[in-house]
Amino acid sequence: MKNKNNIVIISFLLFIVFLWLASSILLPFIIGIILAYILNPLVLKLEDIGLGHLVSVLISTKFSLTTSYYISFNMCFAITLAPDFIIGLLPLLAKTNKFSSGSAI
Repeated sequence: MKNKNNIVIISFLLFIVFLWLASSILLPFIIGIILAYILNPLVLKLEDIGLGHLVSVLISTKFSLTTSYYISFNMCFAITLAPDFIIGLLPLLAKTNKFSSGSAI
């Protein structure tokens, strides 16, 4: 029994070391697995409608690529405009009593 526990512990430690060493290689596979899991219901619904499997996969792939493009584009747009938005808010914040230097509470 003690020998079996040692084998399990050593195997677990070797698996953790493997994951740590291969983490940069495994990331695309993990992302692919997550995307496949998320898009599977869409493919099944499109197949139920009557589309073939290949057409359903192509439509769901187009949907995921388009969605990721728009999300990344909007994030870049928001990041580039955020400093201008904050600078534009500063005069409005300065007009309030909380941020004016002459008021005493």
